[in-house]
Amino acid sequence: MGGTGPKRSSERWFAVALALVCLVVGCFFLRALVDLPGHAARGLGATWAGWGDSAGTITVTQKKRGSGRSSEIICRGDFTPDDGGPVRSTIRVSVESCVPGRQVRAELVKGDPGNWNSANRADTAFEPGQGWGSLLFVTVFIGAFCLVLGSLFGLGGIAVLVGAFRPTRGLAADPSEN
Repeated sequence: MGGTGPKRSSERWFAVALALVCLVVGCFFLRALVDLPGHAARGLGATWAGWGDSAGTITVTQKKRGSGRSSEIICRGDFTPDDGGPVRSTIRVSVESCVPGRQVRAELVKGDPGNWNSANRADTAFEPGQGWGSLLFVTVFIGAFCLVLGSLFGLGGIAVLVGAFRPTRGLAADPSEN
């Protein structure tokens, strides 16, 4: 990127565009870091340590297979909080045995209805010790993936900007340009 004049100017504009793309992609991955593993970490805390948003009882109301090629069993139930709050009907539950009519102690993790990720929108209740494997995978591996990619793209964008606007005196590839 040595030299001056129109060539140097077009190189700088290209570098700025590349840096902006890198920064936007980096922000996307860092936002995903908060959304994807963040909700899973809350679920992990609820199933392992009872750190949910509310303790209560789940009454299992439905058991059905996932749609499409999924062999996942979807279990739904009604959550009654211990503090006497309103009953949350037909929420997704993670229990050891999904048998309609079964009642178990559970921790509720409230969803975020405005979230872009559909898995984070809905309330979910966890029986202690159940469903932690997938939550641990999302928290650790997806979280690390988003952190690494977000950081690399963000730092790459900053590095491109620094390189594009650093002084070029004495750094030209052709000695006749100095």
